[in-house]
Amino acid sequence: MQIDIQAKGVELTEQLQTLIFQKLGTDINKFLKNFDDDIKKAEVRIEAAQRWGYKVSFSMLLPKKEHIYAEEKNKNLDTAINSLKDVVQKEIRNYKDKLQNY
Repeated sequence: MQIDIQAKGVELTEQLQTLIFQKLGTDINKFLKNFDDDIKKAEVRIEAAQRWGYKVSFSMLLPKKEHIYAEEKNKNLDTAINSLKDVVQKEIRNYKDKLQNY
């Protein structure tokens, strides 16, 4: 899975990139086994703020013009990424269920 990472107010370290590719790339890619590799492109945005910590968003376009979008806010960046992974997996499951019902 190809992931474009954009960071605003956060230093995009090698450790952070590895965490994102592991949690959002590898784990979510398991749900997209039957899709072509050229479709598996996502965008992850990380923003830092003084009040509420971090906001992490995930955006991906899938066939049949389906847009998967999720956003999580948390004081801890790792927790926000893990929560985001769970939300995205749920969205993809719903999408796949909708495809099977057609």
